[in-house]
Amino acid sequence: MPPSLAGSWMPIQPEDAVLVVASLFNCPIASSVKTSAYSQLFANHWLCGAILLSAALQAAVVQTHWLNLAFETVPLTLQQWATCLVMGNDILRFSELRK
Repeated sequence: MPPSLAGSWMPIQPEDAVLVVASLFNCPIASSVKTSAYSQLFANHWLCGAILLSAALQAAVVQTHWLNLAFETVPLTLQQWATCLVMGNDILRFSELRK
């Protein structure tokens, strides 16, 4: 760790997971401004694979002990994961309402 960060470094908090989950829900929205994200949700197999892989890696970094140590994360409870999914899904729901 650089000397300038010594003493000020904080582990990644559960709230940070919301940003990752929200960005995963945002991926299907980016394909069209006018068409519903649900209309061709599984049409792009590469995007679906990337979202699933990203979600699995996020869960691994947050939940496994040795990755907690490597990335300085803390495990989430089931309630915190549910909160992340609900808040992350809000971006998709609000985007669909706008269309």
